[in-house]
Amino acid sequence: MIEVDKVNSLFIQNCGSCVLSSYAIVSNYFTNIPIEGFFEDYCRHFGLSFNTWQEAELAYAQHFDQEWRKRACRGYEVILDLHQNSTQRAFEQSRKIFSGRFYLDSAVVVSGLQNCLRNEESFLNITYEPGINYHSITIFYDGNNFRYRDTNTTSIGTIGLLSQIGRLRDSVLYARSR
Repeated sequence: MIEVDKVNSLFIQNCGSCVLSSYAIVSNYFTNIPIEGFFEDYCRHFGLSFNTWQEAELAYAQHFDQEWRKRACRGYEVILDLHQNSTQRAFEQSRKIFSGRFYLDSAVVVSGLQNCLRNEESFLNITYEPGINYHSITIFYDGNNFRYRDTNTTSIGTIGLLSQIGRLRDSVLYARSR
């Protein structure tokens, strides 16, 4: 169960940064590291120049699309690699507290994902198709309902089942390490 009041509801992404923003929402809950710091540490990891966190967010967004294409993988796999291997502080601190598991096709394992969210202190970063593009949001369970945090807004919404958000794609389940 996740305490909804501890989930950051103020951060709004400024560009196409939903994948790292979603990860940062999870990590902020577990570590209290400011969300903006993840953009800076992403840039430090890849040697990208920036002066402010806003510049770091933009540099991330421009670099990230090239990076997952170059690796021929999903964007979540790039972020999970950083979570597991980066020497940057935000990612190092995060992996000490929680772990992640990648799912290529969330629709196939949706009931298992929902059970994990109900029974563990966990979050799900999931890609879905709201229209012609893809978007990443964070799902969690508050003890009564599935909730979602979309970094395009400052709200935390409620859904009945994961299938209600749209056509499900890949995801990462992040759970507190035991």
